[in-house]
Amino acid sequence: MNTHTDRAAAFLALHRPDPPLLLANAWDVGSARLLASLGFRALATTSSGYAASLGRLDYSVSREEALAHAARELANEAVLDAA
Repeated sequence: MNTHTDRAAAFLALHRPDPPLLLANAWDVGSARLLASLGFRALATTSSGYAASLGRLDYSVSREEALAHAARELANEAVLDAA
């Protein structure tokens, strides 16, 4: 799957009643790798989990911090695609 369209189609195909789509929330690359290794075929992100990983409460991460975190996660996308 190389194109955005291919990825979108694969994600849409996961949305069916049997079996239901289970979406685990990853807060960093390590948790995403772990969840992928456990068989989750799609992952979500969690602002609360990311804040907790910093020892902070939810809603205490600034927009700039969240965007920087997202950029780091996207940079690791190829690693997650291989899982």
